[in-house]
Amino acid sequence: MLSDVKRESSYREVRRLAYLRMLCDIVSKERVYEINDLTEEFLKKAQKWENELNSYKRCTGHFKEPSVARNHILVAHGLGLVKISGNYVESTSFSALFASLPMNEENPFSLTLYEKLSFFDLLFKKKFDTLAKILQSIYKLSGNRFDYHFLRKHSLDDHTVKSHVEWLIDLDIIIPHKPKEGDFELANINQFKNEISSAKSYTENLLKVYAQFLLNKSVLKSEADDKIIAESFEASFEKTKVYCQSEIDKKVFSALPIIYYCRLHLIVKYGIFINLFDLIKYMEKILPQKNIVFRWDPSYEGGFIKYEG
Repeated sequence: MLSDVKRESSYREVRRLAYLRMLCDIVSKERVYEINDLTEEFLKKAQKWENELNSYKRCTGHFKEPSVARNHILVAHGLGLVKISGNYVESTSFSALFASLPMNEENPFSLTLYEKLSFFDLLFKKKFDTLAKILQSIYKLSGNRFDYHFLRKHSLDDHTVKSHVEWLIDLDIIIPHKPKEGDFELANINQFKNEISSAKSYTENLLKVYAQFLLNKSVLKSEADDKIIAESFEASFEKTKVYCQSEIDKKVFSALPIIYYCRLHLIVKYGIFINLFDLIKYMEKILPQKNIVFRWDPSYEGGFIKYEG
């Protein structure tokens, strides 16, 4: 069974986040795939991006054989982007979210703001210990330049290190000096350095600091009026509805993609950062006024939205 493969081996050649985004696009259309069919389709589509990868700032992570596609599926499963059940791969609320995000039409490997923020939130939430260990090791250097050899000294699996460093490159947190191997340096994000050096676990404040860096803003607003929240909800619903609609009741939609997209919309369009807890409180206040039922279970980190009438 695919999910029985050793975890560390699954990181082999999983270098570019854009491929994980592509996988979300594929599974969100059918929602359930037989594993061999998905591997074949994923491999064919990924190989069509060869020219774009070769023109990207890092041309590592080529798809050459089915095992590379399977490793991506395994990693996506570990991140919650897909769910492996026996010989089948199912979509999740997170794959629905990523499938709805705007993509860079010129080169999909150059992630959009929406993609960077979403991947940052997901990766640091799911892989905080590994990412923090890598970054904290680099921050202890007298300078910010380093190479893979330095990171191997810190008891991290080689494939794990390479994948996580390449993901940080896609997020603009690490700057490569060459398209393939070579040395790297950290982007100058002083506040982020302070946060990651002292953090014991992931908090949304890390996402806020990262958003400030991407938007080149020293401060993000923390409040919004009901009109802006309502507009952001409507815009987010339009972007996500095709991916998160219930197959049983067409008036019911998975809430997570819509709420997460709404948070992104507020950040990118308005420069407003509202944490999920407060944003959900806004929704509980506003949506009933629009004849919309909203239920959210914080322990499950999910819920539903239902249009009545």
